[in-house]
Amino acid sequence: MIKSISTFLFLLLNSIVSAQYCNLGDRFTEVEYFSNSEISILKDVTYGSAFNYQGNKETLLFDVYYPNPLVDSLTKKPLVLMIHGGGFHSGNKIQRRGECIAFAKRGFIAVSISYRLGWSSINTNGQLLAMYRAQQDANAALRYLINNQSIYQVDPNWIFIGGTSAGAVTANNVAYSDHRAWESIYPGIEGALGSLDTSSNKLTNSFTIQAIFNNWGAVPKQSIKIDELLPQIAFHGLLDSIVTIDSATLLLGSRSIHYLLSQNTICTDFTVDNQGGHGIYFSTSGTVFRASRASCFFRSIICDNCTDFFSKDSIHASCSNILGIKEQHTLNYRIYPNPTHGQLNIEGAVGTERFTLINSIGEKIYDNVSIDELTLEYLSPGLYVLNIYMSQQNQALYFIKLGDNIMRY
Repeated sequence: MIKSISTFLFLLLNSIVSAQYCNLGDRFTEVEYFSNSEISILKDVTYGSAFNYQGNKETLLFDVYYPNPLVDSLTKKPLVLMIHGGGFHSGNKIQRRGECIAFAKRGFIAVSISYRLGWSSINTNGQLLAMYRAQQDANAALRYLINNQSIYQVDPNWIFIGGTSAGAVTANNVAYSDHRAWESIYPGIEGALGSLDTSSNKLTNSFTIQAIFNNWGAVPKQSIKIDELLPQIAFHGLLDSIVTIDSATLLLGSRSIHYLLSQNTICTDFTVDNQGGHGIYFSTSGTVFRASRASCFFRSIICDNCTDFFSKDSIHASCSNILGIKEQHTLNYRIYPNPTHGQLNIEGAVGTERFTLINSIGEKIYDNVSIDELTLEYLSPGLYVLNIYMSQQNQALYFIKLGDNIMRY
């Protein structure tokens, strides 16, 4: 009975906090909620140390990007942990500065970590060992942040993780690869390198990942468990020859993960560049584009209104002004198909309703009464909200209008 009450209170408090996040206007959307001058950066925080492949003790650091507390009233914020790429042998935490600033300007706490790189050339499985060490370090960084959540104003209930290339592989590993999976990939690896949960620092804090920001990454096939799938927003080039978009010998690429999530009704947002190789939307504006879409995706997870999305174009995020609208469940309408190319059917209408259609920037573009069908053929692609009014009640239903080059699996 005590356990049941504790669980209920946890869910209740989490629901209250989530509702708070969902009623903050344009925060956590594509909109830059804070300006550059309102963002602070805390550099080179030591979160642990561990032996690298050369047997030398290495200090592990991260940088924290956050809204200045003098202008931000929130004392707890969702966390986005970012991990740089470089094939597990190069790169540094500064490379994820662009995404971290973008997330911080949208109201998140964003952290970019360093981790141990490299492996011995005489070990044919050296890259697997480097991959394991990277996960050990990312796990340690999250334990440190949770242990010091009051200092960094981290909300431990809302932790998101992402990266590029090797960093995206590591993000997926943190979410999916446990000791059993690693022992099936590389028998004896825990004995050789130590635990995933105690290496790099001795903190024992636990954490739960809520969603993944996967930029041209992958995940080991042995790690995926259907009952542990997580929502994911991903970007990948169709012509990527370094980390394949589909399945390889060891790894599941972004498109394979997208199919798996879609088949199991786990929310998935996937953008493919048909002409892209390894690394897409990688310019300054492209980085902001990816982070903006990820911000909207994370907010949709927090607010429990995530919708599957697939595109072969750079469809910019447009979740401001509408994701904070809460559905009124005393009414029971349903719209389909969703997403739609042009036809929207409304199930449950009785003929005395009034309907308004709001676009992604909050403009009212339709206002009429007593309709059973609404044709959307000439609307621009994007996210819309259909408000249905009856007897002084309102139900808000969200849908995506697709273009000719967008489809849903």
